[in-house]
Amino acid sequence: MIRSIGRAVAIGAMVAGTLFVAQSASAATVFSFTNKGSTSAAGVNSYTFASNDGSMSVKATAWHANDRNTSAVTTDTISRAKLGFWSNGGLGVIYGTDSAANGMHQIDNAGSGAGADFVMLQFDRDVTIDSLSRNVYRMSGVACCDSDAAFWADTSNIFGAPSLSANLSLTSSQFNESIFTTLTGNGSSGTTKLGSSIAASVWFISAAHNQKNDGFKISDLTVITAVPEPATWAMMVLGFGFVGAAMRRRIRVSEANFTNKIRALAEA
Repeated sequence: MIRSIGRAVAIGAMVAGTLFVAQSASAATVFSFTNKGSTSAAGVNSYTFASNDGSMSVKATAWHANDRNTSAVTTDTISRAKLGFWSNGGLGVIYGTDSAANGMHQIDNAGSGAGADFVMLQFDRDVTIDSLSRNVYRMSGVACCDSDAAFWADTSNIFGAPSLSANLSLTSSQFNESIFTTLTGNGSSGTTKLGSSIAASVWFISAAHNQKNDGFKISDLTVITAVPEPATWAMMVLGFGFVGAAMRRRIRVSEANFTNKIRALAEA
């Protein structure tokens, strides 16, 4: 009887697990960075944003990749920068001589210091970034402004699964530019699908590497998380109900057989 119950429970769990995996769905969550007020030109070290519906949070910090060879894919050292966010603009990076007046407080690869700005995003769970929306502004001293970007997801958990309170420092780190995936911009504001299905809790959004005319602010991010559909929960409950009913029936049958055996012994 114990073995039968064990088999019933195992089968029920396997069925419920299969239904859970097969019928999971994706939920889209939007972060808008254009309605959070404005920082000063001095910027901040970090800031934690809530999603539009309040269901998720992300911590943003600003950095700069020091690229001394902009004609080849190289390994860059990393410097700390300041994060800025502006009403009707979005997230930008303040590094070096950037100011609020010269337009270079965007996430850019322009200016006197070679390299590319980037923002590190620490989500409170694994997410897939579905799309990136950018606002582009003309920068002082740059003949043409483009909006080429790049991204990288920490799928290998190099940084682990940090909480929003974790203070990750990249200044002693290096990264090879080849780990980034490039997103081509059209030189104007707009939304780009990342075309990625990978999920991670830490993401980098950067200006394109080995270029000198790109700059943008992140206005919106749409992220996706896997969640079970309501039908999945209903089927799981139904499945466990069947398992429970089967267990009760087997117990009743076993009890009846035991009682019959006792009666037969008593009558013998």
